[in-house]
Amino acid sequence: MDCSEKKRRLTAELSYNKSCGQPGQEIRMIGQLATSKAGHDKERLYVIVAQKGDDVYLCDGDLRLPEKPKKKRMKHIQPINDFVDEKLCSRLLNGEKVYGEEIKYALKQYLKKTCI
Repeated sequence: MDCSEKKRRLTAELSYNKSCGQPGQEIRMIGQLATSKAGHDKERLYVIVAQKGDDVYLCDGDLRLPEKPKKKRMKHIQPINDFVDEKLCSRLLNGEKVYGEEIKYALKQYLKKTCI
C-alpha cells in the first residue's frame, strides 16, 4: 500500500470517525503536517514522524531533528490536511532513516505551495 492510498484511507477514517463518533479508534497521522497550538513553539510547522497512543512526535528538520522529535499531546497540535511526498511518507511509515534536511525540504515545499 503506497502513501497516496494511506492518505485516502486516513481522509475516509477522519470523516467516518467525525460523523459516527467512534471513540477509542486510533488514526494514523505519520507523514502528515501539523502546527503547534500551545507551548513556546506555538504556530510552528512540523511533520508528524511517529505516533504512540494520544501522543505524536513532531520534527521540523531545524530545531527538532528526526533523531530527537518533539513529543506533544494530540490536543496541542492542529493537523493540516496535507502530507509529505510519497517517498518520505513511506520511509517514515517503514521506520527507515530520515534526515533533517529531507523534513526541512518537505516543509519548504509545502510553504512554497501554499504561499503562491
